Amino acid sequence: MATDGKAQVKEAKEFKEKQRVLEAGTKEFFKGDGPFTNCENLGLLDSLTGATSGFYQVQEQVFGAKFLDPETTLFLFS
Repeated sequence: MATDGKAQVKEAKEFKEKQRVLEAGTKEFFKGDGPFTNCENLGLLDSLTGATSGFYQVQEQVFGAKFLDPETTLFLFS
């Protein structure tokens, strides 16, 4: 993470755009009514969300900033 204010803003925008792309791609790949995660049968979406949410949680603790936003990435957040 950059320490310069302008670089931080730029990186934050890039990160949000990448989250948007991931959210849109996940929605496209997992079309339908769902639920796609059910805690009974581990599937691709379970693996995807588990891996990414753990990564986000660690970064949030290290940097003291919120990265996963339920308003902008509702599908991934749920």
